[in-house]
Amino acid sequence: MNKQAAKEWLTKSWHNLSTAILLYKAEHYTDIIAVEIHYSCEKTLKTILAYSNKKIPKTHSLIEISKEISLNIDLTDDLELLKQISRYHIEESYPAFDRALPPREEIREVLDFAKEIVYKANLNCKINPIETKDYVALAKRPHYSVLNKTKIKNKFNIDIPYWKDSLSECLITLGEKNEK
Repeated sequence: MNKQAAKEWLTKSWHNLSTAILLYKAEHYTDIIAVEIHYSCEKTLKTILAYSNKKIPKTHSLIEISKEISLNIDLTDDLELLKQISRYHIEESYPAFDRALPPREEIREVLDFAKEIVYKANLNCKINPIETKDYVALAKRPHYSVLNKTKIKNKFNIDIPYWKDSLSECLITLGEKNEK
């Protein structure tokens, strides 16, 4: 069991998922949301491998990764969704000017699935924030850096809730799903 590696994968997964949720609520381009959903699902599945101390395959194929975690989580009923989400990584990451954007209804379905597998992967990992000085990075970061959301708020005419409020809403939603 490698809780530290699992926490790192789960943190990255959450970054992608929360970005996808934010972009979906802002009615942003669905191709970009689709790629974020793919990365969240991929990293969530790799979280399970890391937690089990298994080798992390260098692949973006959710089908291949799901085979590796089949003893931990049974996703056989979700193979079609996994295939669809894997296609996002290939199709939506690169330009193709004759391809339509994924429909919002489809994005909603896979976004709900992504939330669910993050929930299923609940490994009792507490994600602790770290300070910049504690994170080894090749590039230097400013002493104090936060995302300036002014441009996003103005461009899409949205209110971005305070992160603690969003976290509370997320935990309530996850708790409701757990009760079902």
